[in-house]
Amino acid sequence: MRKICELGRSMVEMLGVLAIIGVLSVGGITGYSKAMMKYKLNKHAQQLSQLLNTLYRYKNSWGENPPPMELGGYFITMGEIPEEMIIDGSNVLQDSFDNRIHMQTNGCSNNGCTDVILRYTVGENNDIELCQNIFTVAKSFHQNLYVAGAYKTTQDNSIEQYDNDRFYGDKYCDGKNCLRNLTLDDIYNKCQYLADRVSGSYYFLFNLND
Repeated sequence: MRKICELGRSMVEMLGVLAIIGVLSVGGITGYSKAMMKYKLNKHAQQLSQLLNTLYRYKNSWGENPPPMELGGYFITMGEIPEEMIIDGSNVLQDSFDNRIHMQTNGCSNNGCTDVILRYTVGENNDIELCQNIFTVAKSFHQNLYVAGAYKTTQDNSIEQYDNDRFYGDKYCDGKNCLRNLTLDDIYNKCQYLADRVSGSYYFLFNLND
């Protein structure tokens, strides 16, 4: 009696193949997501570093006691802002996570304030990795920055509330609240400060008199 060759696959074998493909797909998607997040964080750090560098280089260009001004438009015109950060028709910039960034003179001339400020508005996503990125970049400017901190409004208080634990650059720190000594715990606490916000921002000031 002649044997008939079985050329097909059993249902069990097919299900096994599909299961393996599913596991590989999930692993691939997870790996891709992590790689994309790492790319965006690296891009974000480059963007923020470039903005802080630009603000520092031009900080004395607005006079000794400048009125409040948005500086984004000036820097866009001067070609100092990457194309992907420019919002058409606006002086406000956006980063790789679509958070908004203002570059301004501090605008408290009546009180003798002589600062320029980068104000980073936190959107719905206040991810700890993003926050760590922001303050890690700020820490790298410890020699030149005046101060770094955060402020917020809450449901109970619509007036801007500034954090008490601000961190100062080398010329202004008292030995304990120094940017150069910023730890991961310090950064985590700074991020948690904005957890209950209605709105909130991180801010980074350069002193015009440095």
